[in-house]
Amino acid sequence: MTNHQERRVEPGICQLNKNTFRLRVRITDSTTGKRYAKCQEFEGSLRSARSEREALRVQLQQGMAEDRTKVERLTVGTCAHSWLSTSLARGDLARSTAQKYATALDLHIVPGLGDLYLDALRPKDIEQWMLREVKRHKPNTVNSWRTQLICILSYAERDGLIARNIAKDVKPLKLRADADEDNALSVAELRQYLIAWEQTYPDRYPLILTLALTGMRWGEATALRWDDVSAAEAGGALTVRRSHVRGELKETKTNRTRRVPFPAHLARVLREHRLQLVATQAPGLSAGWVFPSSNGKVRSNGSESGRHRAVLRKIGVTRKVTIHGLRHTATDLLRLAPVDPVVAASIIGHQTDRMREHYSMVGAVEARASGDAIAGLIGLAVPVAP
Repeated sequence: MTNHQERRVEPGICQLNKNTFRLRVRITDSTTGKRYAKCQEFEGSLRSARSEREALRVQLQQGMAEDRTKVERLTVGTCAHSWLSTSLARGDLARSTAQKYATALDLHIVPGLGDLYLDALRPKDIEQWMLREVKRHKPNTVNSWRTQLICILSYAERDGLIARNIAKDVKPLKLRADADEDNALSVAELRQYLIAWEQTYPDRYPLILTLALTGMRWGEATALRWDDVSAAEAGGALTVRRSHVRGELKETKTNRTRRVPFPAHLARVLREHRLQLVATQAPGLSAGWVFPSSNGKVRSNGSESGRHRAVLRKIGVTRKVTIHGLRHTATDLLRLAPVDPVVAASIIGHQTDRMREHYSMVGAVEARASGDAIAGLIGLAVPVAP
């Protein structure tokens, strides 16, 4: 019997002659869309042909399952660069953050771990890498690279390249007990610091006071608009809605709004600051910026660093304290006030989902109370008219 005389008996079985059959089986992987097929001749009864057809189907299904588990062995370096490229394409990272991550990858993570295969990476490899790096860099810096590695391996875990993110099993390096205290001012130092700013650089004092009392990041404070302040005066809490990096406006670092303290003293200082901007018709007034630069744009990073160092020298603080240290100072003030730890974490922006849910319910009330408490702690409380 020739091919054109084949008789289709049922799906997947064609009879060539009395005891010879052609068997065809096709399946498609619903996940990848890949097609698998097998065709063979079989001699025997129709009943045996049916059994052989099902055996072929099982073989194809086994092959498909094996293909699903066959993943190209990728190195940590390859995965790391894929993660960074994907994050940039999705718009998940600010330009400055992406640059920082790229530098960490090229100079530290990839040279130390990049040649290892993802599926062969062990916690001990990560730990030994961290111990090598901490000989040349600060523990908190190395810990930040560990956090970046956790993000990379989470990306690999999501895509099925590894079964588990083993970087989470490696503990961060222990910091010195006074690591954060070094980059913060005591209550007494902060009081002297603010007085010195008001006396020496009165036009810059409102910005510095805002940073000290709210715990806002530089990019957040310098991206404030007057409508944010107006809303705060009505509600008793300042809502952080945006930030900027080198003049490029974006959402906050956590991509979420949050409420921060807005004590009466800060409200009074900002009202006087606005009157001064109006009186001098300062550039940037029409754009609505609370702290515009001399050219009317948002104030750049580092623009007050020189004055900041001069003020520290004036009050006798010789250790290194950065302007970002005012954020650590605000955290200390919230603890000393004392403010509920959940509320304090939400104000500073270090919140879990549970904290965020709690804070969204009573945020304005608690932020107002927190602001009055920390202002009173450093002697800046202002009686509020009933």
